[in-house]
Amino acid sequence: MNRILHTISILTLAGLLVSCAPAGDATPAVPPESAATPPAAATPVEAATATATSAPPSYPERDDPAGMTVVQDKGTTLAFYDLRGGLLGSRALPPTGGSSSRLHISGTAADGVEALDVLRFVQDGHAVAIFSGQAEILRLEGSLNGVVGVPGQPLVAFGLLNPSADGGQLVSQIYLGTPQTLAGAQPVFEHTGSFGGAFGPLRIEIEAGQPVGIWYTLRAYGIGGHIIYDPTNGLYFLDLATGLGVEFTIPDSDIHQAAFSPDGSWLSYVSMGSIEFFNLQDGSTFSIPQLPESDRGGGDVTIAPGNQYVAWKEAHGSFLAADGEPDYYALLRVGVIDQGPVHDFAEAFFEQAAGYVVNDMSPVAWLDDQTLLVSLSNEYGARQLWMLDLSGPTPRLLADGDLAGFIYP
Repeated sequence: MNRILHTISILTLAGLLVSCAPAGDATPAVPPESAATPPAAATPVEAATATATSAPPSYPERDDPAGMTVVQDKGTTLAFYDLRGGLLGSRALPPTGGSSSRLHISGTAADGVEALDVLRFVQDGHAVAIFSGQAEILRLEGSLNGVVGVPGQPLVAFGLLNPSADGGQLVSQIYLGTPQTLAGAQPVFEHTGSFGGAFGPLRIEIEAGQPVGIWYTLRAYGIGGHIIYDPTNGLYFLDLATGLGVEFTIPDSDIHQAAFSPDGSWLSYVSMGSIEFFNLQDGSTFSIPQLPESDRGGGDVTIAPGNQYVAWKEAHGSFLAADGEPDYYALLRVGVIDQGPVHDFAEAFFEQAAGYVVNDMSPVAWLDDQTLLVSLSNEYGARQLWMLDLSGPTPRLLADGDLAGFIYP
């Protein structure tokens, strides 16, 4: 891992003092309740500018989804479905183009879909516009670099990147707020570094309803070609009480494409040809080697709510083959932590149900411990969401479009 890119500030996790000893001798960089975890180490690195925020109102995480939201019609419609796939209703969105990764939905579904709060982040030229419902609440110069929210709650964090004043470096910023506070929000994190990448948020850490930190990563910038997975490297934690940050490291591992289980107890990442799992509570680990033929590696890992089943994608070849003949294909794999792979699903499996040639596919999220949402795309790039019941397994079409998130009772 290139440490030159990772010059951020030293951080203490809430309630946990991180040692400033040389790399490898520091206190494990895990949440306070997991401070005894032995295999991981916090690597102190050079300081950067950050600003702490005061604690907002209580935002307890929700783990009881009642349905899901899907972006349709080129980003102009938000459709709501129950967990069985029944349509609950829909709402119009401003016609500004769409991306499911730029939406956060909060509120309670018990009052109807029209009562849900929709926060939308739109890249508008060289600026990011943020809408709450139909109203624009904030506009900032720069490019969006990730959006994460607390499930069911209005609290979100988003990343912004800009060139430095002299044009020779990238400035990464992370903001935290709600629809009521974002208009006056200041960045809780800022870092100036190489054009090779910019820092963006991955997860907001909540304790007793309060945000105590933000997990974040370095996302590659300015790369091209056939990019299959989100090009992220490393994992870091920002303490909101102190405004300090630390790199989270695991011995003998490089962390790529870091992702968390819904309850935050498991970390998944890709390292040296394997899908790795690290338990943030007890330090246990599990590794699943990728298939030898998966020369494009693996990624898009998603962990089921029960922290047992996992799904990920592996890929081979490219749409940009040197001889002019694309040889790309994807494989959807399902496994069990502490056991290994239990199901492999080729594109042909879904093509039989979909009735068209599947150009690409990825696991998106678990509805429960047996039902997986899978995104399929055809040769024209149009995407559909399919439900895969592992007890069948027979895939069933849910809707056209992209998953935007879950709704809660």
